[in-house]
Amino acid sequence: AAGSGSTMAMALAEKPYEDIGEAGTGSNNRCYVDDGGVRRPCEGYPEVDLFASSPDNSSILKWIGKRGWQPSSPLTARQPETGNVVQVMRIEAIQYPEKMRLKELARRGMVIAKIVADPNGPADRRYGIGGRYTQGGFDTLFFLVLDKYDATDLTEKEDSRKIGQWHVFGILKATSTAKAKWVKLERSGPFRYCREKQLSPAYDADFYSCPPAHQLDLIQQLPEVQERLGNYPIVSAVLRLLELQKPDSRQRSAYRISKELFDATLNRVLGKATLLTDAHRNLVFTAVQNRFEAPAWIMCGAGCCTADEVL
Repeated sequence: AAGSGSTMAMALAEKPYEDIGEAGTGSNNRCYVDDGGVRRPCEGYPEVDLFASSPDNSSILKWIGKRGWQPSSPLTARQPETGNVVQVMRIEAIQYPEKMRLKELARRGMVIAKIVADPNGPADRRYGIGGRYTQGGFDTLFFLVLDKYDATDLTEKEDSRKIGQWHVFGILKATSTAKAKWVKLERSGPFRYCREKQLSPAYDADFYSCPPAHQLDLIQQLPEVQERLGNYPIVSAVLRLLELQKPDSRQRSAYRISKELFDATLNRVLGKATLLTDAHRNLVFTAVQNRFEAPAWIMCGAGCCTADEVL
């Protein structure tokens, strides 16, 4: 059974970047970004310029309010810029991320994910979300935006290639004297396309780097995991059972669970004590721990991408 997943992965890896910038396969798996005719526009592609120096805030905010989103990741403790108190956040991909054809992306930019931050938490180290923003008049919703598609850089890093630049945007809430504003924040970095394609469509957005996400995907394909979870992510199943999304303490130590507690929880998730090998268990355990500082990971067209670096 495990060999079947490995064979599929090897076949997908023969031409790892062949589908870069394309939509997922299938006659209905494509949206359009040119707003032309009656063709269905991509969910994350607005009619207004997200990067305009003087954006039409009312149009952007109205458009944002009508967007659809994929199911949320579990709440995740995130490494703070300073100190031991953590930020806790969750991420949601824009609806139908597999339909994106990034090669058609114009300069207006595309919203690819939404991050919901704890208003009382400090700033996340990687993205700067939370902290001075949520405590300084910003909404708790922040958005990852891809500025344009550019796959000219062939350098491979951690099984991925750069295809553009991501930016963080936030909403400065309205006051008695000013309307709400769409604001581009200072954080930006490379948006990277993962070498390996994913097989489990339920992995829409979370906090991983490319190689661990692919390894988890192969574990997800094992019959014993499919029987219990289908395509519901195994890491999400463990986290939700642990109820880490409802922390009693805001100290970093609250999110460093022991291997013993993890193993007991995984056994409950899968229903048996010996379904997975030690190597598989260690991969899942490491993924649970690494969400503390990993980049945002998002389905994007035919493959998956990360909003990387800036640490």
